Amino acid sequence: GSTACPQCRASVKLGQRQVDAGSFQCPHCGTVADIAAKAKSKAEGPARIRDAGGPNAAADCPGCGAAVPIAFDDAKAGKATCPQCWRSFEISAG
Repeated sequence: GSTACPQCRASVKLGQRQVDAGSFQCPHCGTVADIAAKAKSKAEGPARIRDAGGPNAAADCPGCGAAVPIAFDDAKAGKATCPQCWRSFEISAG
């Protein structure tokens, strides 16, 4: 997956080592950032699905903040995985 550097906004490819460590260093500006920094500032609990049941169903990843498209099967299971940071998280239509 990849994420944006919070300092220079460059796209940074994340390897499994960075995901496991929970942080990364931007190769463009050298900033060290916490992958889950956005998650700490958001309320706990399942992420809310926008446009549930519609063609544009999505939820915000609590790990990196990316908009994650939600497939019907994921919505039924109540879980999703972010394609940017690979974090698995609970989702809810309500």
